[in-house]
Amino acid sequence: MEIDFQIVYPTALVWVFDLENRELAAAVCRAYNNYIAEQCEKAPKRLGGVALVPIQDPPAAIEEARRAVQKLGLQGVVIPGMVGNQPLHAKEFIPFFETMNELDAPIGFHAVTGMHYTPWADCFTDFFSTHVTAMPFSMMVAMMSLVASGLLKTLPRLRCAFLEIGASWLPYWNWWVGKHIEHVLEPRAGRKESNWGREPYDLPVTIHEPNEDILEGRILSGFEGDENLRSIIDQLGSKGFMYASDYPHSDMEWGRVQAIKESAALTSAEKAALLGENARRFYNLQI
Repeated sequence: MEIDFQIVYPTALVWVFDLENRELAAAVCRAYNNYIAEQCEKAPKRLGGVALVPIQDPPAAIEEARRAVQKLGLQGVVIPGMVGNQPLHAKEFIPFFETMNELDAPIGFHAVTGMHYTPWADCFTDFFSTHVTAMPFSMMVAMMSLVASGLLKTLPRLRCAFLEIGASWLPYWNWWVGKHIEHVLEPRAGRKESNWGREPYDLPVTIHEPNEDILEGRILSGFEGDENLRSIIDQLGSKGFMYASDYPHSDMEWGRVQAIKESAALTSAEKAALLGENARRFYNLQI
């Protein structure tokens, strides 16, 4: 598949995010993180891993994130788009994001259908419909939480990737979220007042449109080989997207790397960014 270095994500174990027993959740995360670190250490020039953290218990998640990054050498953490019915911009999660900024380690947001709560998953009873709906909506909710919190302005090393839903959602969601923020900021700047801009919207003064962070490569998305990447990059630049194989899932594409390399629609610099440079910067890889 022409993969030089792979960051390994967990799959089924993300059910840990919904455990009510917080001690058990923390124990499962520690066990997995020990395991993946040991496995990656067997091929350190080829493999790296991200840590599971018990995000439903923010103090324990902070402790495990520190251990995983500083002691085990893992490259970041993975968390869901929301914790049960609790959005990630809730005050109890702010110290966790502050810790990830301090560690200079990224957060990968990842939903797995049926393994933990995802928004609107209860609208359907079949896996197909649930998967189609819950995967992108979960990541949209996560991005909205990060943007609404204003933390990307106050935490300059915070980096967030929203994964496994392609890239075509990001131009739309950037426009939709940015449109609302623009209406909030207009009256603050002394321009005409809009209905959306009137308080009681209790939004932080650091809130800003997401395209700033996408262009800087601090908000990223995965992408698929059959998307119109030329159009997406023309709108949002090339720093906000990085390759993921989705190996060994059944819907992966074996020839995606070669297809990107052979694409006449992308420049050499854009191909390099999509296939390596963005991931290297996101995960702070020294390879």
